[in-house]
Amino acid sequence: MNICKPAVAFGLAVVATCAAASAAITDFNTWTLVEDPPNANLSGSVDSASQITMSADGAVPDATDIGYQSVNANTPAGSTSGFAFDPTADFAVAIDYDWSFVDTVGGSGIGFGIGEDGAGSNSAGVAIGAFDDAVGPAGGAARVNDVTISPTPLIQLFASATGSMHISYSASTGDIVVGTGTVGASAPSQSATFDGATVYDLWNADGDDDLLVVSLFLRSVGAFTPALTSGSTTAVFSDLRVISGTPVAIPEPTSLAMLAVGGLLIARRRR
Repeated sequence: MNICKPAVAFGLAVVATCAAASAAITDFNTWTLVEDPPNANLSGSVDSASQITMSADGAVPDATDIGYQSVNANTPAGSTSGFAFDPTADFAVAIDYDWSFVDTVGGSGIGFGIGEDGAGSNSAGVAIGAFDDAVGPAGGAARVNDVTISPTPLIQLFASATGSMHISYSASTGDIVVGTGTVGASAPSQSATFDGATVYDLWNADGDDDLLVVSLFLRSVGAFTPALTSGSTTAVFSDLRVISGTPVAIPEPTSLAMLAVGGLLIARRRR
């Protein structure tokens, strides 16, 4: 993988030089904090390149969440750094989680997803819910133009507080498979499929194969139970794995090259 940095400036142009770098989508130092909306009782931190911690401490309103995403703006196209996946190629990703509770009262959830934007208006993923200190079942969820699509059943009657969450995408069908598994697993032990014709094809109704951002979150949930009222809950996400596929660096090296060439032409014309 290459990363480009400015080397020489010519007027408005910047010529980029590229060198090998260790940064990748699996390095959480390249991810961006997202708060929807910001709340003083929600916190998040990048502990290391391989671990992120998010916590809720005290009362948090329903549907308020904190998360991290793999690009630094709402969409990959509007971002200046990060990584995303090209939907013209297959890919699969997984992440481990360790969820703990201290005298928690109310509903909460954690999730792992992909989508065309960080707001989740066109997205799909897997989520796990909890009420008080008890972890509940997992479920698949998707949205098209900010409207929830009836979830494909994914029931985990004895959901664990530790495990892994998985997402895979098929370029040939547009199908998105979400699931859960054991810590470190390369494939889910249970999964559900969102049909590409009812999810990704609808995302792509404008004819654009938008790059797909990866995200994870912790949320206060009050849809079926009271939202978080007191106590605390902490979710530790670690060991993000690209099982298959190749993430695209943002901005793409070709875009940087075109910018440099265009700038050089402008500089030459001004001489």
